[in-house]
Amino acid sequence: MSTKDRLTDIAIAELRGWKFHKSEDVQRGHVSIALPECSTDPQGNVYYEDDPWPKYTSDLNAMHEAEQEIYGDECDAERYEDHLLNVISEQLGYGAAYLIVNATAKQRAKAFLRYHGKEA
Repeated sequence: MSTKDRLTDIAIAELRGWKFHKSEDVQRGHVSIALPECSTDPQGNVYYEDDPWPKYTSDLNAMHEAEQEIYGDECDAERYEDHLLNVISEQLGYGAAYLIVNATAKQRAKAFLRYHGKEA
């Protein structure tokens, strides 16, 4: 996975409620404690392994789940689809509505961030 894809995945995960905590050293009385890096999912479950969040740039199922929060409102859906068509057009040099159906997870992830006013 490229660094850009990882940053895109993290940005979308944060938009969907994931929290990321960097490692840190804390002082408790006379004892120094090293707290490891961890992630918390939207339900509050804590993960200490690397990259536990969904891989939005490579998993169409994860992107489908993320897109569902947009498709509840027709105006939001149109705005998102406009961003998606722009992403596809940038990569292929042309745009057509039928291409949305075949958009890759990476294209959908990029459009999702643009919809939310972010870039990775």
